[in-house]
Amino acid sequence: MELHMVHQTADGKAAVIGLLYEIGSRNDFLHQLEPYLRTLAETKEKEVNVGVVDPWDVRGDGQAYYRYMGSLTTPSCDEGVIWTVINRVATVSSDQLKLLVDAVHDGMEMNARPLQMINDRDISFFCPDDHREHYYAAADH
Repeated sequence: MELHMVHQTADGKAAVIGLLYEIGSRNDFLHQLEPYLRTLAETKEKEVNVGVVDPWDVRGDGQAYYRYMGSLTTPSCDEGVIWTVINRVATVSSDQLKLLVDAVHDGMEMNARPLQMINDRDISFFCPDDHREHYYAAADH
């Protein structure tokens, strides 16, 4: 599973924080959202106001991350989006994953965008512990 926290400025510029998950132990952050997810699953509503969500609760302190310029993953797939992908794989329980699937109720078996070519994008790796920035010139494979 992958979580995207999409941020947008008043003038329409976007930044996304991405976090990958694997099935394992219960996720505390998602546990806080379970009542809202149940409401979405049971009522088939498209949105539920969860109030203010602190992205640090998801991201965590001092985590290393990758950064690159990319695009939105949903139509219109606009370019010029700053992507930050956390260098940590979080866990989600099987029950939480099922609840998330039920809450989305979009009828799609797969809702992932196909893998995109790197297109000569530079990928930077930031590690707060060593205060260095590493650049990777990625090649399409």
